[in-house]
Amino acid sequence: TIVFIDEAESVMKTRGSGISTDVYDSIVPQFLAEMDGMNGNGDVITVLATNREDIIDPAILRDGRVDRRIKVPRPSRRGAEQIFRIYLQSKPLQNSVKSVDRAAEDTAGRIYDDGQVAYHVISSQRTLGSFGYQNFVSGAMIKGIVDRASGFAIGREIKGGKKGLGMDDLFRAVDEEFGESQGFAQALVRDDWDVVFGSKGRQLYDAHRQGYIHLERGEKSVEAQERK
Repeated sequence: TIVFIDEAESVMKTRGSGISTDVYDSIVPQFLAEMDGMNGNGDVITVLATNREDIIDPAILRDGRVDRRIKVPRPSRRGAEQIFRIYLQSKPLQNSVKSVDRAAEDTAGRIYDDGQVAYHVISSQRTLGSFGYQNFVSGAMIKGIVDRASGFAIGREIKGGKKGLGMDDLFRAVDEEFGESQGFAQALVRDDWDVVFGSKGRQLYDAHRQGYIHLERGEKSVEAQERK
């Protein structure tokens, strides 16, 4: 038997941290008792899935309760291309689009362009660095981009325009997906800070959580705009 708990952080926040309520003070101990009972049964595997391991109560994650930790990183550019291929292969493309492979490569390139800045990290009016689109991308987001682009193509065809999915649709979908999502900053986890800032990532992540530094929405660089 496999017990799968998604979004584990939603009900297992660290007790007494200020981010939990009295409800968690009762839920977490109850879950720990149930978890210990399940671990005593060799026929049960418990799987927790979370994007916020840092706010889960440490008692849940200690050795003996969690035997394996498997981190799934954000896709690399090559990984993003492969995911785009999966979702694009069933879509009717315009004749101007050379191939599914080329469409996947160019759309991923739009996301992984260093000129695409989602947020600047600001401390005392000084910019410490920035997060690009690539630091937020996920498989679900890629699917959302393709679905959004398909909507553009369908709407255009209904109005008598070109048939099929074009690169303009995909590029517009990328820009709108990131432009309309104002809550991306909440999706950043400590690993994302480590990717951008290296050894200083954890320190800056903690400083951001405590309010000492903040994130400011970024804009495309002039170079990126010219390539658009």
